[in-house]
Parts: sequence; structure tokens; C-alpha cells
Amino acid sequence: ANTLGLNLWGTVAKWTSDTFGFSTAVSDSKDSNQIGDEINNSLQNTLNQYGITTDLAPTWFPEGYSFISVDVAETPARTTFHAIYKSEEDEILVSIALLSQPSTSIYEKDSEDVAVFLSNEVEHYIMTNIEYTQVVWSNDNFECSMSGRITFAEAKEMINSIYERN
Repeated sequence: ANTLGLNLWGTVAKWTSDTFGFSTAVSDSKDSNQIGDEINNSLQNTLNQYGITTDLAPTWFPEGYSFISVDVAETPARTTFHAIYKSEEDEILVSIALLSQPSTSIYEKDSEDVAVFLSNEVEHYIMTNIEYTQVVWSNDNFECSMSGRITFAEAKEMINSIYERN
């Protein structure tokens, strides 16, 4: 399926010992695939206000975390949603970028291996960068990430919660 002109098969994940990145390509199709119902999640509510109902926002966070804010940055190439969830000691950042043009993104990581976790037929890449766990994935024409001081098990639980609305 192609969405907003991006060729999903053209999204390629590449990593070295220090970086991880996505590279996307353009296609001619302009189809749109939006599914799901509104849920009680401030990030998802913001996405819905922009007409984005694809499952992208996690609904489960480790105990003690609560929603703080979501900021939206719009450029001709992308619309990016940055949400912050905070506990007393730490925070988790969730970023979702709607791409309207091809993009190449790079994420810093440490020398540990990248783990590939499949949920809802979407590959999620889990990596570490010092004491932070980072999850990066591409779904349709969206590039998404989560970052925080969370365990691998918590990251998997957050990933699975994204698709519980189905």
C-alpha cells in the first residue's frame, strides 16, 4: 500500500555500531489508509484532530508516568508530533512524523545490537543509547520513535499497546 506518495517497500532500515536510520522513497500513489476509533489518549486525540487515525500512539506506559504535553511542528516536508510523558524521576518522549516527502533520519545508539520486535506486522527496532532505550519504527508514511529510561520488557509492552484498539 502506498500512502501520501511514499513507497512503503522503499523504506529501508540501516544501522551501524553508532547510528540507526530510515531512508524512504517516493511513489506516484496518493491513497490514504486511516482506521480506528478515538481513544482517551492525548497524543492520539491530537493525531485524530489532524485526521490521523492510524494506530501510532502507545496507550500503556510504565507505572508512574502521565501525559504532560504534545507539541506539533509543521513544515512542507513533515508534520511532527512530540509528546512528553513524565514520572517523578524521568520522562518518555514519543515522536510521530507524518512524512510528505522522502526522508532519511538518523538515531544515535550505542554499540549494543538492535533488536527487531514484530507487532501488528510492523517491525519495531529497539536499541539503547547509554542508559536510554529507544524504539524506532515506520508505519505507512509515518516515522515514529519512543525514548526513555525503560526496560526492554516495558518497551515491548508499550509497542503492543499501540495496536490494542484493533
